Amino acid sequence: MLLFEDDFNRGIPGWTAVQPTANYLDGPLRWQYDIVSESFLEQSNIYTDAADASPSATAVMLINDANAGTNFTYKARLTAGDDDAFGLIFGYRDANNFYRVTFTRQRRTVPGYPWNGWNVDRKVSNVATNLFGHGTPDHVESFFNTQYQPFDVTIAVTGN
Repeated sequence: MLLFEDDFNRGIPGWTAVQPTANYLDGPLRWQYDIVSESFLEQSNIYTDAADASPSATAVMLINDANAGTNFTYKARLTAGDDDAFGLIFGYRDANNFYRVTFTRQRRTVPGYPWNGWNVDRKVSNVATNLFGHGTPDHVESFFNTQYQPFDVTIAVTGN
């Protein structure tokens, strides 16, 4: 006789966890909302490829259900618990088409994703093109996040 059951799968209202189709290692996906700090965190260390500069690296995402207009400003305070790549998604259409800004402290010897420091790229049909930051010709290294040290990020989009 079953007395109590809870699958703890109610989700986070207004947000959708996205796990693109890939061969994932570690995990499972585990997004959480901390009501005390009013922050989101993903605690699974889920990843798809451990190779340096992997062209097949695929990330899980937490997407807000709000629709932004043509012009918008998006602000967030981020904190890294380790040196893995993490960041913000914007202009999301589906799991293969979006913009992202990523941050990492992993000093890789081979250039490629995830780039050292910060990077803005655009994925179209699951192919990433670097726009700004590390990995682009005009980049000057200016920021590396510090473990457990919050930092603020502002994304401003005007038109296209």
